Amino acid sequence: LTRYGETTSLTDAEFRVLCAFLDHPQQLLTRDQLIDLAKGVDTPVYDRSIDVTVSRLRKKLGRDAPIRTARNE
Repeated sequence: LTRYGETTSLTDAEFRVLCAFLDHPQQLLTRDQLIDLAKGVDTPVYDRSIDVTVSRLRKKLGRDAPIRTARNE
């Protein structure tokens, strides 16, 4: 990932989650949808692991990351 001229490595899981968001712009994705969209081949993905992955991705994207959380929607 290159942002403002600075390169940051993404894990495979972070890359898959980022792709899920990019493939579904301006859409509210549930945790279950993210799990389905971001799971790799023969790689189990759990509720908590997707939460951690999104959190790490937000940190790597920076303060103005366009990822928002909607609770109880």
